[in-house]
Amino acid sequence: MEDSTVRECKISFLQHEYIRYSKLIYGHMQHIEKLYRDSLIQPQQRLSALSILNHLIRYMNQDVYNAKLKELKIINQDDKKTDDSAEKIKLSDFDIDKNDNKSNNIHHMLPSNSDELDVQGENDSEDADDNKFEIDEKTDHKTDINILDKPICDVLGIGQFQYNPSMNIDTLLDICRIGKLGNIGNIMFDDFNKVAEKLIKVGNDVGFKSIYHALELLIGCSHQELIKDNTIDDSANNVDLDKLKEFRDMLSLLNESFIPTKFSCIDNYKQYPFCIECSINDNPPSELFLQSYATVSICFPNTEKKFQFDGYFSPDPIQCLIRTCQIGKPFLYRKKKQLQTYAEELKSGYINQKFSNIYIKNMSVGDILAYTKDQFISKLHADFDRYVKLSKMTFRNLMEEFTKDSHNNLKNMYT
Repeated sequence: MEDSTVRECKISFLQHEYIRYSKLIYGHMQHIEKLYRDSLIQPQQRLSALSILNHLIRYMNQDVYNAKLKELKIINQDDKKTDDSAEKIKLSDFDIDKNDNKSNNIHHMLPSNSDELDVQGENDSEDADDNKFEIDEKTDHKTDINILDKPICDVLGIGQFQYNPSMNIDTLLDICRIGKLGNIGNIMFDDFNKVAEKLIKVGNDVGFKSIYHALELLIGCSHQELIKDNTIDDSANNVDLDKLKEFRDMLSLLNESFIPTKFSCIDNYKQYPFCIECSINDNPPSELFLQSYATVSICFPNTEKKFQFDGYFSPDPIQCLIRTCQIGKPFLYRKKKQLQTYAEELKSGYINQKFSNIYIKNMSVGDILAYTKDQFISKLHADFDRYVKLSKMTFRNLMEEFTKDSHNNLKNMYT
């Protein structure tokens, strides 16, 4: 479709963002249910978070998608009255079928008799709850008709632009969001930003499904584009490309194995252009976490923000990630070999070599990622001393050791 108009792009972006945020809400719901099933959140926390998500869906259906699509159609009808010669798009081709609950390709929508999303059940029994979730909406409905029917390349002040269904819309939208294009307000609705703000507030209390799930809300769906070699000015940021690769590898590994349960953000953080750190938290909020609870800090390039996630590493009872890391996760394999080197450098002979090998072999992913050289050596010494002490105890003394603290029996037994 050559010389796509602002109207066409606006409809496609609206539907694209609707689908994207519906997936984010669904991911948040899955995360909340997982935490509840694992007894990591209380029933009241679950109900409160699900209530917010429920009202967000209603807001997206009624106040964003239906309202904006209706606005575009009304403008289109008025425009026909003033200029019948202007080429118009058939808006019914972009409508979502009222009875279709499946997500369709935004560029191949089937025509339907209804122009709006079906919000069945959201206008009757839940009317009494409308006051629980209010979003201040200030939208200018007097959109310039001339702008809507102009080619998008003219409005944005860029070269020839062809609307290609296979293009990376995510990247284009994120470029627009960070202000690279001054006229972006002419082609995008910003109402979904309010949905993102609410989801982030939920994330402050219960975390996110994964690290990528969080970054898609905090930075954008193309956050991985920001950490490619050709997107960072090496001379300006003094970037070490080897460290950048380590950043990407560790971020990918954390996304696969770490589940955030709390979130916070430090703004105007300019100490490092990018960094990622992981540290084991010895004081978890619940004994259910045992030694798997950790804090992950991420400084993302070009954001000047430091994101901090508290959470836990997913259980891996058969050590799948570690046992297959030589081929599947080279970064994790290098970290593990590095710890083995630290253990071999201990020349005192105090720690049994067999103990060191078994100890490293059974370390968790979180431990391998978190410990520095000094931390690992200190932990190895402490655990070896504890092992020697326990191995010399009688069964009775061992049981007394396990039950000496009535409030931390589990911790005494397993840590």
